[in-house]
Amino acid sequence: MNFLYSLDYFLLTKATNKLIKAVNQNNDYEILKFSLIEDDFNQIWDNINTFSLFETKKIIVIKDCWFVNEEKVALHKSFNLEKFETMLKNANPETILIFTLNSDKFSKKLKIAKLVNQLMKVEKLELMSDETIIKYIKTFFAKANVNLDQNLATYICQALPNDMQVINNELNKLVNISQPLTVEIIKNTLTRYLENDIFEISNCFIKNDINNFLKLYKQYLLLNDDLFGLIGLIAANVSFIRDVKILKSAHKTNEEVATILNAHPYRVKLAISNNSSNIGQLNDKIEMLYKIHKSILNGKFEVTILPEYEFVKNMKQEV
Repeated sequence: MNFLYSLDYFLLTKATNKLIKAVNQNNDYEILKFSLIEDDFNQIWDNINTFSLFETKKIIVIKDCWFVNEEKVALHKSFNLEKFETMLKNANPETILIFTLNSDKFSKKLKIAKLVNQLMKVEKLELMSDETIIKYIKTFFAKANVNLDQNLATYICQALPNDMQVINNELNKLVNISQPLTVEIIKNTLTRYLENDIFEISNCFIKNDINNFLKLYKQYLLLNDDLFGLIGLIAANVSFIRDVKILKSAHKTNEEVATILNAHPYRVKLAISNNSSNIGQLNDKIEMLYKIHKSILNGKFEVTILPEYEFVKNMKQEV
């Protein structure tokens, strides 16, 4: 049994497919996929504990495994933790089980999480560093026989969020442009991301610049329609800026900070130059973002109104 988890859905999917391919080299497995949020747990149970109609072995992928996470995400009403534990302890040896979670949190306290660690091979897929993304971008273009220099690869990396699905979608657009790539061409092609720069939205939030924050915030949601993802990205950026400030207060050089945080030096430079908030204020904002994130997961927020109200209330309190 394998348990894969990552904040990056693309990396999670790629690793899952790689695992399936390694097991199913001769195409002699039936592959079934379920969600603990969308699918009846009794149906999952039955599929794990019965033989295939085609008399083949089975690979069963079960996603949305939030039971190892302390965030209270509502699973399917039929999900039964005790029955699930029994299933893990008495798994059908003829069935390959792969569990996945699109999150970077895995509890060290929950009993079920400890059991998963005991019975499964657990692997966390970390977000790719800027340096790795730049190498990925150059390799992507090289495979398409398109020449791309280091500066342009770095520019593309800085223009896009750290989301490999987004990056791959945008690289496919760029690689099919017939003329030689320039900063201007890339900028025009990636307008959606450059005009709605998450770093700039985060900076407006940190600086309590309500007017510009609301403008960028609404522009982003108009184009992306993903409030949950936006809050996660803002939280990641605010946390990054907070961590940079902590390390700089310990008299680390910019290069040392970049190495410790596994980040591109340019991003560290931006984090240092673009805000003046103290660490306590940043921690308050991170806590507020966490509460919004949790409330959306638990269905407590009407997503089009209340999060915006919470952002404005926070920024007004600190002005």
